[in-house]
Amino acid sequence: MKKLLIMLTILFVQKATAQIEVELFFYDTCADTIAQVQFDLFDIEKNKTFYSKNNKVIVDTIGKYLVGGYLTPGDLSYYFTSILHIKKKDKLIDTLNVSTIRFVTERALHSSFWNYYKCDKPCEGYETDYYSNGAKRVEGYFNSGKPDYISQYREDGTLETKTFYLKGMNLQRRVEYYDQAGELFEYETWDNRERKTIIKTYDSNGKFLNKEIIR
Repeated sequence: MKKLLIMLTILFVQKATAQIEVELFFYDTCADTIAQVQFDLFDIEKNKTFYSKNNKVIVDTIGKYLVGGYLTPGDLSYYFTSILHIKKKDKLIDTLNVSTIRFVTERALHSSFWNYYKCDKPCEGYETDYYSNGAKRVEGYFNSGKPDYISQYREDGTLETKTFYLKGMNLQRRVEYYDQAGELFEYETWDNRERKTIIKTYDSNGKFLNKEIIR
């Protein structure tokens, strides 16, 4: 009986700590093609990043992950993000739809070019993108590709984050966070200085919570 309990305990621990292999493909709506590229998985709960190798990545737990990667048509790099829910401790092979609104840079070394594109054109005015289920995924307002604000939505259509930017710059000035019901529960103010950025966090009522300095 004692040996049986030991064996069951070992099996339970092995299962609980089993690694999960993730292989992802990415559907580019704009080009109507499926690509397999290198990507990162950021464990939102544990604040930990996993990097792919040969288009696969190994993670150590189920949960909610932020996916990030690049599409590289021609001389440009299109950075994209998506959300991945890993619900089982089994090998996962999936295809994710890439948003039509992307952060774009040049592949040339030391280039300072950046913009937001809707497919192959700079974003202008009010722009939106949708999940495959028809729910809004991204919306924002842009001036010649430079964002005034960008909002991200969950797959159920509820608002998740809203980010405001300094005019004409890729610098955040305020980030708002919304709960599962789409209600504001926390926000950050970003004070971007020459050598550091000061981030102050407040609750929805404006009560100060935290201060962080990034140098």
